[in-house]
Amino acid sequence: MEMSPNQQVPRVPELVGATSAPFELAGSVKEIFIPIHAPTGPASREAEDLANWAPRRVVLNFEKMIGTQGGSTYGVYLNVPPADAPQQHPELYAGSIPMFGLRESSISDEFHTPSGLYKRLEVTTLFAWLALQEDWDPRNLRVTFVPTDPVPVPTVWVGRASVYFG
Repeated sequence: MEMSPNQQVPRVPELVGATSAPFELAGSVKEIFIPIHAPTGPASREAEDLANWAPRRVVLNFEKMIGTQGGSTYGVYLNVPPADAPQQHPELYAGSIPMFGLRESSISDEFHTPSGLYKRLEVTTLFAWLALQEDWDPRNLRVTFVPTDPVPVPTVWVGRASVYFG
């Protein structure tokens, strides 16, 4: 089927990386790694030509976050150098993930399992900037979580962190 030049093809997000196991945020700085693979489906270079009318997006998802109490808001940073404090690198700040509604989305009863919170950060600009850096490793994304509350905070369990290109 041939497309007319005026026909627009919407971008379809493609999963390009995800954690392999759940992890917990326990009120201190936490670092995880997300292995990234080259897109092979709708976000691949071949599909890029069809969808050249819209900019590529990079989205970082946090899925099925649960906890027994309300949690702290966490600042999220990408690829902080290993020996540095994330706060020393405001240019690597991806955004924050508030835990508003965490307790309510974690409640289960005889009819329902907990659905958890789902949060998304648009990281397109930061991801593009990181790709231009000398120490960029396109196969591993280092994600650092920093609690914003100065007091001890309850544990939050994160089902999965994932990266989508779209």
